[in-house]
Amino acid sequence: MTSPGGVCPDCGATGQGGSFCDRCGAVLNWTPAHGVPLPPPSEPPPPAEPPTAPPDTRIERPLPPAPPRAAPNQPPRPPRSPGGLPRPPRPPAGPPQAAPPDRRVAPLPGHPPARDDRARRLLIPVTPETPAQPPPAGPAPVLPGRPEAARPQMRARSPEMTGGVPCPWCDTLNPPDRHFCRQCAMPLAAADKDGFRTRTWWQRLVHGDRNREVPWAGERPRIRRGPGTLLTAAVLALAGVAVVGTAVVKADDVANGVVDHFVKRAPAPPNAAKASHTDPKHGPQLAVDGLTNTFWGTGFGGGSQGVFLEASFVQPRRLLNVIITSGVSKQPDQYATQARPQILDATVFSSDGKSRTTELRLDDAPGPQKLKLRGDGVVRVRLTIRSAYGAAPNRQVCIAEVEFFTRSTVRNL
Repeated sequence: MTSPGGVCPDCGATGQGGSFCDRCGAVLNWTPAHGVPLPPPSEPPPPAEPPTAPPDTRIERPLPPAPPRAAPNQPPRPPRSPGGLPRPPRPPAGPPQAAPPDRRVAPLPGHPPARDDRARRLLIPVTPETPAQPPPAGPAPVLPGRPEAARPQMRARSPEMTGGVPCPWCDTLNPPDRHFCRQCAMPLAAADKDGFRTRTWWQRLVHGDRNREVPWAGERPRIRRGPGTLLTAAVLALAGVAVVGTAVVKADDVANGVVDHFVKRAPAPPNAAKASHTDPKHGPQLAVDGLTNTFWGTGFGGGSQGVFLEASFVQPRRLLNVIITSGVSKQPDQYATQARPQILDATVFSSDGKSRTTELRLDDAPGPQKLKLRGDGVVRVRLTIRSAYGAAPNRQVCIAEVEFFTRSTVRNL
């Protein structure tokens, strides 16, 4: 379609010299395609020889002028002035002149092009076919896909070091030239390079748990308040009162126990001795005479359960230990001729009228045996036989010697 004089037949705009109207976009001029289309190439032509153009079979003939298009059921619109207002038609000044012949090329009658095909060819240019390219050597570019998180990778634990600086936070050994721990990344400035890496119990008690989370710079630490805190404080206060009260009550006993453990011993011979039953030839005084070749006998055979030997003191004594030599003598050839005590109940009577019983177990061996026997303000000690070694109807239980020991009054300067 061609508009004479460069006037758009749709909107009446003048000065249009292109194929489309600059104002409304209507098609003003086009060149139809060839009457005989080219067959599609079966193979891409070689690049050295360019394809030859087919012979031009178009026939040029004049076409009648195309009238301006108008909407159906409406009279044709007069052309508009450059200002946009319709201008009245001018009467011809001279005789009517014939329209110049249209030099457009018409397609062959046998191959009329379709209207949609012609419009598509004008709007969408057809690109010539290019020969197939060889596949690229590398990977072809692709569009970016959905990002996926990388799978976590487990790292093997590094081998333990044989020597290094222990971290005060996680106890991991680090090389001496490091400033931060290779395990927890905490500073090693406070680490002792020559010390043991584990903190002592009092350091953990005083400093607490160093691995707990600490507030950041500029952050106020949270104040721990609530019923749990009050209950904990009350329990700790009661425990402290109980410990202090017990320490005050037992302070004297604790102090005396410490002194009794380290003080030097001194013998405390009793002033008198008696027995519930005795052999007339071997009385109770022979058990406290300081000699081991004499003995006290119960006076009848068997185990002699319930028979006791009692020693008394004129002045109250603080007893620490007792040494008992069982049997007839400490000599091995005479030791086993009579029965020997196995278990004795030692009852300590103090000057304030109180008593306390301690169980003493003896070995079946000749010689003196040292046993622990504590008491303060002791005035009497009773040894009651509960069982014996080698008891027989023709054997009596014998004790060669009983020795008591107290604190020494000698002070070494």
